[in-house]
Amino acid sequence: MHSALSGSHGGSQRREEEEEEEEEEEEEEEEEEEEEEEEEEEEEEEEDFLLVPAYILSLPAMRLPAWITRLYFIYQNSP
Repeated sequence: MHSALSGSHGGSQRREEEEEEEEEEEEEEEEEEEEEEEEEEEEEEEEDFLLVPAYILSLPAMRLPAWITRLYFIYQNSP
């Protein structure tokens, strides 16, 4: 009877070890996913930064009011 109890105890110990291994694997996978997400966020931030000048350049050239154009022309031609 004692041997039967020790046998079942051994089986439960194996299950616990398997569960611990599974938990460790899951934790490793979660850590890898978090690292990948952080890298993706950094890449997105870089892309956003690059999009700003592209967005500005994509805007149609603003038509300046005539008086500003005249002032600029006078400024350019002043000695």
